[in-house]
Amino acid sequence: MISDLVERDAEDPLRQLAEGSEYVVSHVSKTVQIRGAIPELEKLGVAVVTSGREGWQDKLEGVNVVFLDWRLGQEGDRDAAIEAAVQTAKAIRSNSGGTMIVLMSSDPTVKSHARDFSERSGLIAGLFDAMPKAWLKDSAGLKLQMVVLGEHLKKGRVVQEFVDAVSGRAVDAIGSFLSSLRNLTLSDYANLQHFALKHDGHPLGDYLNELLAGVWVDALFQGPLRENLRALDREDFESLPSLMEPSGALTSLYNAAVFDLHVGGFAEHPHAAMAKAKADVVNEATGPVAAAPVGEPTPAATPPVGGPNLQPPLLADEPAGSGRSEERQVVESIEFKATGHQGVADDLPGTALEGNAEGKPRLSLSLGDVILETDGVKSRAYIVINPQCDLAESPLYKRQIDDEHSIFLVPGAIVPLDTAERAARKETADTPFFHVGDVKGRVHWDGKKQLSVPYGEFSAWMDQKARRRAARMRAPYALALQTAVHSDLTRVGLPAPPPLFEPMTIEVYKARMGQWIGDTQTREQGRLLMARASDSDHMTLTQAFLSETIDWIMEGLAALEGSDNGKDVANAAKIRAVLDNPHELQKISKPFKVEDSEVVLLGGAIRVGRTLPKTGFDRKLMVFLALPQPEKTID
Repeated sequence: MISDLVERDAEDPLRQLAEGSEYVVSHVSKTVQIRGAIPELEKLGVAVVTSGREGWQDKLEGVNVVFLDWRLGQEGDRDAAIEAAVQTAKAIRSNSGGTMIVLMSSDPTVKSHARDFSERSGLIAGLFDAMPKAWLKDSAGLKLQMVVLGEHLKKGRVVQEFVDAVSGRAVDAIGSFLSSLRNLTLSDYANLQHFALKHDGHPLGDYLNELLAGVWVDALFQGPLRENLRALDREDFESLPSLMEPSGALTSLYNAAVFDLHVGGFAEHPHAAMAKAKADVVNEATGPVAAAPVGEPTPAATPPVGGPNLQPPLLADEPAGSGRSEERQVVESIEFKATGHQGVADDLPGTALEGNAEGKPRLSLSLGDVILETDGVKSRAYIVINPQCDLAESPLYKRQIDDEHSIFLVPGAIVPLDTAERAARKETADTPFFHVGDVKGRVHWDGKKQLSVPYGEFSAWMDQKARRRAARMRAPYALALQTAVHSDLTRVGLPAPPPLFEPMTIEVYKARMGQWIGDTQTREQGRLLMARASDSDHMTLTQAFLSETIDWIMEGLAALEGSDNGKDVANAAKIRAVLDNPHELQKISKPFKVEDSEVVLLGGAIRVGRTLPKTGFDRKLMVFLALPQPEKTID
């Protein structure tokens, strides 16, 4: 309705009346950029359909991209307006699953709210974008945005369908998972622990942690969701332009896949206290057993009243001939087995499990335990690489690790993620990403400097230099590391680590016709750090920065075209031709490789490098992006 009023003849009384309304003036100022973009889109061969807050549902057929106003609803009620936009986005998704939604606003900060809006509406970053309306104000900027959106629309649908399928399957998967768990009887738990785990001392909870992880994966990915996985398998993704900066979620997923982060610090075996309590009950009931010289039989303890194979002995506070007291039942409940020649239970621990020579606790260890050592400046890691069976200890079965048994530890240097020495993983074991608390980096394991600490001294070794267990490397990765350390002949292949996104501060120099203009600006852009080699790193430029840069280049083009120098005019024509070429726009919107020498973009209007050009540089250079020098590894 407002559009109809303001498009009337200038002399029309209704238009004049509308133009005197503060509400109409505010509305028109917010929509003028969008209305100006419509003819430009039509020039690109894009059919444009417009709609207000009502009636849009009937116009979705055949629509690929929907530009949605961020704040729908009553003026002034910001939260209600945003919620209305969220609900509208959900409705669009339910009516047209493959449609891309672009959140737009006259508010220049809309991009910073994109991820929150994406989570609230259930849209993945890929079939969703956000941009200020100012980005659509000129033809070059509009072409850039449409190129970016078109690239994402091709591949985004299969990913959105996968995310939607996982979300839809999750409820049933939880039910199936819980059903499997509830079908276990108390006897199942008892038989598993007593017959399978107890002898080796494997804690029941730790065993179930591994067992149930597989049950959950099977419950989630069975059924129709397998087809969505196959659809992802068939995709061959090229690098895509950055709508939003790559999230840290990918590296967090990889970190969780490699490390169990909930293990906490070292502690005694879970059965240690129980074993000690049993031993105390037995000693109280039968008295201590005298130690015999080596090679001589152990002196017999006084047989219990009634003979060695009858009832367990009476406790001190149970009178002879009395009924079954609670204390007597306690003795029976711990499976007391009286023997006529020893006077102790044959499945109860001896004093060897009560601590080592220094009185330190006997810690329960596992293959892959990662220990952090921090001195306040840098951190160092150690990993336990003993075979798991050599670390088994069962206090209830008197199976114990000998105090002289060596605990093998491989030290690791925690280096910056972007260290130039990433190629070192070809010669030595390497974990490309490790993040626990404030410690983040990649770990270069040094198998040639492995340590050997006697188990009896391990607790004391841990107390030195504030060492603590921070994580446990999961079995496939720990076994691969173990293999790499002990043998260079056989290695376990692992999934390739993902590119790691890190923000990067760059300096921006603006130029006009061979002269630097204005002050140097500092901006934060992004970089993708490749796990295998630093010379494969890529740089990403945000949409906001690209839009601002295009504006500066357009102003520079006007200056070149107005120059009396024929070469300037020719350069301007070349750059304008590049801006009209979607393939050239893709080069700056996608991540691009950072070379040792300069990277030239948009026909030389943009250059990227580590060394600022000297005076007298090319007159067509308008923006130079100065990259930081690579960090050196600190041992």
